[in-house]
Amino acid sequence: ENKQPEAKLTQLRVGNNIIDLVEVETGSQQNHFNMEHVCLRVLNFDYETLKKHFDAYNIETYRYGHRYGAEGYGFSFYLRDPDNNE
Repeated sequence: ENKQPEAKLTQLRVGNNIIDLVEVETGSQQNHFNMEHVCLRVLNFDYETLKKHFDAYNIETYRYGHRYGAEGYGFSFYLRDPDNNE
């Protein structure tokens, strides 16, 4: 969606939402790790269609299953970002 290199900021659009990714210098997080996780809700969730899409970009999906989340039980799966976060 938008890049602001001077702020080390990249913005990604997901539907009507924007996710801000901010690059930080190594060691500046003071006892904080890179990230725990991010969860995005997908309406009309169809794992096989999503898996095919990610496979086309060589992005592995894993740990598909039924889990409890903010809105109760639902199906989910995991991906890794370029920094190997889940």
